[in-house]
Amino acid sequence: MRLLICQVPRLSYLQAGEIVGSETYGWDCQMVLFPEMAFDHPPQCTDQGELTFENVGLMAMSTLAKRRRLFIVMGSVEERTPDGGVYDTCVVIDPDGEMVLKYRKMSPVSNRWPGTEPGVFATQAGPVGVLLGAEAEEPARWAPILACAPFLVLNPARAPTAIDPILAR
Repeated sequence: MRLLICQVPRLSYLQAGEIVGSETYGWDCQMVLFPEMAFDHPPQCTDQGELTFENVGLMAMSTLAKRRRLFIVMGSVEERTPDGGVYDTCVVIDPDGEMVLKYRKMSPVSNRWPGTEPGVFATQAGPVGVLLGAEAEEPARWAPILACAPFLVLNPARAPTAIDPILAR
């Protein structure tokens, strides 16, 4: 499986679409991964924060995934639920344009509710697990993922960008 990792600063979903379009054109890419909170204009800004395809940003990512026939892993976005819950949620859209995973970060974070289900989705190559940010350093988070025997575990994390000292010369 070929994977495009976009370790980018915050983007609008339109900028993300341009990156996916240009960087996957002409080569066989099956998955694109964005880091946590990569979207400056979060796609959940409509419909009171619910993550549905009534949301213009998610619909655009769905159309792009379908057009390019690839998975788009949107790192994490802020999800607000009708009951007042606020989650860091990783949205995964499959090559058919369907939302196949809404993984809510399970580690408690200030002002965020923890999720309760492990993040795993199916691909042609086998199951893929998702752990957000520092969850990868928590042994308890690995057990439910490893129980699914994933061939790949993604960790969309947001880290400060550093300049390679050799390139800075």
